[in-house]
Amino acid sequence: MTQLWFSAAELVGLPGMPGTKRSINRLARWERWSSRTRQGRGGGREFAFCFLPPETREHLVYAAMRAGATEDGAEIPAAGQPTQQAVAGAPPRLRTSAANRAHAKLAVFTAANEYARASSLSRTQAWAVFCGLYNEGKIDVAPEVRQAVHAISPAALYRWQNIQRTHGPARLAGAYGNRRGQSLVDARPELMGLVIAMLVEHPHAHAGHILSAARARMPEADLPSRRSLERWMDAWKQANRQVYAAVTNPDGWKNNHMVAFGSRSEDVARLNQLWELDSTPADVMLTDGRHSIIGVIDVFTRRAHLLVSKTSRAVGIATLMRRALLDWGVPEVAKTDNGADYTSHHVTRVFSMLAVEHRLCAPFAAWEKPHIERFFHTFSHDLLELAVGFIGHNVAERETIRARQSFAERLFQRDAAVELHMSAAALQTYCDRWVTDVYHQREHTGLNGRTPFQAAAEWRQPVRRITDERALDILLAEAPGEGGWRVVTKKGLRIEGQRYIHSELGLYVGDRVRCLYDPEDIGRIHVFAEDGGFVCIAECPEITGVSRREVAIAARARQTAHVQAAKAELKRAARKVGTREIVGEILESQRLVNSRLVAFPAPSLPHQSEGLNAAADAARSGDAPVAAPPTPAEQRKHREFLDRFHTPKPAPPETPLERYKRWHSLDQSIRNNQEVTQQELAFHASYVQSAEYRAQRRIHQSFKRLGEAS
Repeated sequence: MTQLWFSAAELVGLPGMPGTKRSINRLARWERWSSRTRQGRGGGREFAFCFLPPETREHLVYAAMRAGATEDGAEIPAAGQPTQQAVAGAPPRLRTSAANRAHAKLAVFTAANEYARASSLSRTQAWAVFCGLYNEGKIDVAPEVRQAVHAISPAALYRWQNIQRTHGPARLAGAYGNRRGQSLVDARPELMGLVIAMLVEHPHAHAGHILSAARARMPEADLPSRRSLERWMDAWKQANRQVYAAVTNPDGWKNNHMVAFGSRSEDVARLNQLWELDSTPADVMLTDGRHSIIGVIDVFTRRAHLLVSKTSRAVGIATLMRRALLDWGVPEVAKTDNGADYTSHHVTRVFSMLAVEHRLCAPFAAWEKPHIERFFHTFSHDLLELAVGFIGHNVAERETIRARQSFAERLFQRDAAVELHMSAAALQTYCDRWVTDVYHQREHTGLNGRTPFQAAAEWRQPVRRITDERALDILLAEAPGEGGWRVVTKKGLRIEGQRYIHSELGLYVGDRVRCLYDPEDIGRIHVFAEDGGFVCIAECPEITGVSRREVAIAARARQTAHVQAAKAELKRAARKVGTREIVGEILESQRLVNSRLVAFPAPSLPHQSEGLNAAADAARSGDAPVAAPPTPAEQRKHREFLDRFHTPKPAPPETPLERYKRWHSLDQSIRNNQEVTQQELAFHASYVQSAEYRAQRRIHQSFKRLGEAS
């Protein structure tokens, strides 16, 4: 085989290839095949043989081998049937199972050499490709050859080559003193358990480490050699490759082995039916600090939005939601992971108040939101190629190249950081332009070849949209503390050390309300009742400059009017019920209940005492004297006697307000030139100097008329 470059037209329809030239060119760009300009009529690109899929390379090699055999007039033997020259060196006396092993190895070795000659690759490259195809069962060999040689590696081919050169083909049979399942490791369950445990707990440990652990655990045991242990470890990893990958590298197992027969979008049949949101696990180091990239995608149309966010991610998520809500409308379901950012009070409150169902993925189950994951991977690869500010490690050019190669992988490493030589504003501009001009205009297989722009433009059903942008801003505003919940006290709302007040809050003292910061004024908060109804916009006087006294007076008047109205309503309801005679009704009800109860008489004994006997005699006699009414003279003497011992009740002490009123009356009399006593003049002069006068004077000036402060 001498042809090492192939055009898309030559590859159409071959095994492993798409059915159109356009699809082949797209696949080549996606997998980054090495290519060159085609020399010949029509131009175009040619792709290197070594970058093609294995099944395509196998087909081209055997096609070249058949073409060469036809030109020479010879017949190519099957891969499992070695030529007479190849097996002539095997000793004819080997007719046992050892001879069968030697013939099988020689057949595989011959087929590998024929593959290398036909492919025109170097022997190392050709043997590597051949071993991969053989191990995948794509090399046609006789059943007895496949049974004797299950798998092969380039190292084994080199070893067989050296054995033939040194000892002849007969030595390919080998000693084979041990059989599968009868090695030193298999014969000792405790050693096998230790080796497997080391492979699981320490996947990077090599055979030397495991032998050291085995000597420490089993100093008297007969241990295998390092090479024997390495062969056993390789065989065990090959036999248990799925389980071993799932234990040692869960993410790799999910990407390479986890079944993905279904489709996460097959049930999505409407615009805005399902949105997926996610953030890059790694942060991006920009010229103005560390930032995160947050993304959202509409699964039905594959439209997307990206936001470069420096603030807390909960606020950033709300900001991204604002852009998507205004551009696309309101979704039915929003799917996120269960991280702290997406389960915060802020984000859950936004979804709840928008009446959007919030679905959480299971922990560590990124495949439950595959569309946003795939979108981020596409974005990372395009960013790597197009973002001219990318530097990776800027120590030296060699380090920069290595960083470029691992950029996409590092962007998806949690708690890692990648570096870009651009500002957040420049990166946001790049993201917006890339999404609008590149990604939305790119054909998607999941959209049957349509672009996201076309999928959205073809939708003709009504879309739920938010018409009041100001209301959306308030709804997306950040809430203080745990979801913004506060209890209204008699002094208002206390938030982060500040007091927020409003006259309407007087009606909610003792109730729980939700508070949201005003997006444009830190001194104002929007207050909502527990049932979601709007209450008021409370203000912090120290920030906004509103008069606390005026608000207090208005709130007190509002509260008093509300309470008095409520009391009047309660009294009217009480009068309708008629509870004034309720005590009599209770007593009568109790009497009726008690009247139905009859107690059996208890045994009794008559009680006697001298007092009872004397009283009985007086009751029976009927001769007790009746006192005559007192005469008028006796009544007068009785009153005179009482008057001698009667003490008059002292007058109540004078209150500060009464003293101030008395001073005020004296002051008016003096101003009107009326007569006053010396005692009253002395009181008028001394009272003005007292603190009580000054306090009452301020009250009088504040409320404008006397008696209002009482």
